[in-house]
Amino acid sequence: GGPEVSDQEWRAFLDRVEFFSSFPRRAVAAGRGGLLLPPATCYRFFQAIQDTDLPEPVVATLTGPCFRREPRYDEGHRQVFTMREAVFLGGEDGVTELRDTLSGASLALANDLGLEARPVDAEDPFFAERGRAKRLLQRLLRLKVELVTQAAGTLPIASFNLHQDFFGTRLGLSLAGHPAWSGCAAWGIERWRLALEERWGK
Repeated sequence: GGPEVSDQEWRAFLDRVEFFSSFPRRAVAAGRGGLLLPPATCYRFFQAIQDTDLPEPVVATLTGPCFRREPRYDEGHRQVFTMREAVFLGGEDGVTELRDTLSGASLALANDLGLEARPVDAEDPFFAERGRAKRLLQRLLRLKVELVTQAAGTLPIASFNLHQDFFGTRLGLSLAGHPAWSGCAAWGIERWRLALEERWGK
């Protein structure tokens, strides 16, 4: 749903969030026209609310197809997959607490389902500054945590991310006069199904 957006507006948004400098090799184009398909569900949400002074913290849930160019494709790594995502904007403490709450609840659910999951610190090119030192800093600050199972060979089935004020600063999203912090939690629907099938059978 939502208003139609031109290809020019979409490219301008991707440039604004530094997509082309941080994530260029994994973009997927539709046809010969060069239209870039959305790599994450939250991008469309951020595009819709850019340049907004938020009156209060915001939480949104979204589900939709995502498109990524991977080094290899298999059952767990697809060019097109379905993402269920929760996106939240607010102050630093509130955003961090919600990210950690969703991470803990998802870990508990996965283990209750017999998936033998564990959290792993990772890094994310979506809102990464370039350079090895900056990527290491992401891990030290625990900006991205993946929920990993042993299905299909150490497969991440969810991720829990702190963007800090990356999107708030670049997209003019403010709360109480300051750039908003944001975070997201994302669950790969097909990966959960694969992990459950490998554990319990089809």
